[in-house]
Amino acid sequence: MFESMDSFQISFWVCAIAGTSFFALKVLTSLMAGIGHDLDADFDAAPEVAHDGIESSDAAFKAISITSLTGFFMMFGWVGLASYEQAQLGSVLSLFAATAAGAVTMYVTALIFQAATKLSSAGARFDINATVGKSASVYQKIPANGRGRIQMQVADVTHEIDAISENLTEIESFAAVEVVRVVNSDTVSVKRIS
Repeated sequence: MFESMDSFQISFWVCAIAGTSFFALKVLTSLMAGIGHDLDADFDAAPEVAHDGIESSDAAFKAISITSLTGFFMMFGWVGLASYEQAQLGSVLSLFAATAAGAVTMYVTALIFQAATKLSSAGARFDINATVGKSASVYQKIPANGRGRIQMQVADVTHEIDAISENLTEIESFAAVEVVRVVNSDTVSVKRIS
């Protein structure tokens, strides 16, 4: 297939086939994993996350993701081929058109992912520190020296959280409790509400 082609044609074909193959693979794995799971990997450092869980605006563009690189190579290859073989623009103009199309694709992909991060609800950005001082119901009995689970509403979303007894006394299921303090990222300490 490549014997009668020059180096520009071969480069464009390789980028087009590889980019399209990886794009198709990405779509298939995303469909199998479900919409809620992001299988995207970052080559750069992880984006900076603000205290409320939302990425800072410039950090979203710092990460070069597999998806944006796949889009770059796919469009670079196909636009390069179309420019070089069909429009016969020559090597320099074809290379310029292919690079521009790839760069635009990367930029649009980054915009789409930045917009998608803003679609998450307040409940998806759960901050365990927001539970302190709020009342809850014991979902699973809390032993005197062990963990149980509580159920509570935070930002209009019901959450189940691991809990320990502040006073080291057993608290039965369905008892009303108040969150006293945060123990760690997934556990709180509670006391019974009299």
